Amino acid sequence: MKIKCLLLAIMVSMASSGVEAQRRPSVFPGAVPESPGNEMHYLVNASYEDVKSYYINENGEPRRVDNAGEAGRWAFFQYYARMPDPDGVYINYRTGHNRAINRIFSELRGLMTIGHLSQERMDQLSAKYLPYNDHFFKTVENAEGELEKMDEIIFDRYNKKLGGAQDDADAKAMVAKAQELIMSGRIQEGTDLMKKAQEKMMKGL
Repeated sequence: MKIKCLLLAIMVSMASSGVEAQRRPSVFPGAVPESPGNEMHYLVNASYEDVKSYYINENGEPRRVDNAGEAGRWAFFQYYARMPDPDGVYINYRTGHNRAINRIFSELRGLMTIGHLSQERMDQLSAKYLPYNDHFFKTVENAEGELEKMDEIIFDRYNKKLGGAQDDADAKAMVAKAQELIMSGRIQEGTDLMKKAQEKMMKGL
């Protein structure tokens, strides 16, 4: 599940300390936990300004707002002070931490280098898909029951579906076998197997 690069951290004080005005910060509508069971960090498919406006309407102007342009910005709403842990909401806007997009474009650049992808097509793909590199992806359980980022799960799922990784491993094994055949004098068999290995590599690409 792709979610815009906006991380909402809700800081909640559990002790009342006799303060009647204490309020638990509400969760932004539609926000989802960053990982299973996580009630402190949420991801939202909304803009930084939309989330900030929501909490301004609910609690008034924030006591602190940091703005570092596209590199990251966050706002902190403090409802009341109970040192050292005041209640409040951090709204953090920063680039995502997914790795699948980088892996994909690394392979695409390799294809372009060997002439199987044009610069024009690469530019088209970059314009359409590179912006997703700034998105967060939820942490969920993979098929083995381990926690993993959703973008990695999607990448591995389609990589297996396409057979790329297995084709590459098989092709390398075939190349090694072909070299053995050629070295042992079985040149024609080795040459035929090498050709099949090359075809398998191209299929994987």
